[in-house]
Amino acid sequence: MKRKQLADIDIEQVLGLIVHSYNNHLASINGFSELATLHTTETQVEKLLNNVIHSGEKASHFSKTILASISRLQLELEVVTISQLMQNLKSLEQLTHLKYADTEHIQFGNENDVLSNSQFLKNATVLTDINWFIESFVEMLDFLNHLSSRNEEIKEITLTVCQPIIKDQLSLILNCDSAMLQSHEEEPLFDLFYSSRTLFATSGIGLAKAKGFFVQTGATLKWRAGGGFEIKIPIEKSIL
Repeated sequence: MKRKQLADIDIEQVLGLIVHSYNNHLASINGFSELATLHTTETQVEKLLNNVIHSGEKASHFSKTILASISRLQLELEVVTISQLMQNLKSLEQLTHLKYADTEHIQFGNENDVLSNSQFLKNATVLTDINWFIESFVEMLDFLNHLSSRNEEIKEITLTVCQPIIKDQLSLILNCDSAMLQSHEEEPLFDLFYSSRTLFATSGIGLAKAKGFFVQTGATLKWRAGGGFEIKIPIEKSIL
């Protein structure tokens, strides 16, 4: 292949095509395995086939995290209210506190009062894939826990929901005072495998998954110097 042709290749597009093809093969393998389980009477064979199916599902999900990192997921987008989104997030065990701030990011109200009375939470909506949103959020929570453990000081993780100063944008601030990065760790934080294998020798591709997912849905994700993350999400409909 000529140099000019190589230069014109979109590496992310090629990677996306490879992963999609790989997932199609996995789907075929799993499909045949599921059919085989229906026709076998051997317990041991059925167990082995179920292991094949389980391994295929894990491999398929891992390949989807790679697609997420390059913002090429096949998403199931739906319109959800801010209140519905927060109800899903508040159930996560890693999250210590959920707070709601006013438009000036200063005052905090009682959670139950805000959930039932805030016209903003009732009426403002965002377009997202709720399952991938939760998975990306859990990735960030796990990272903050690992980072706090490294610093030998476990502190509470708080999510603050801010009604936007910019009318069409919601700000979610995920904060943990003990989760501090060294200066040289901030720039590559969202690179593939950096926040997982490089920093903590854990599995998965790391925060690249969350970053790519939010970018694909029109949101932004950045590290906050005070220890934590800020997500800015476009609002579909607001009464503000």
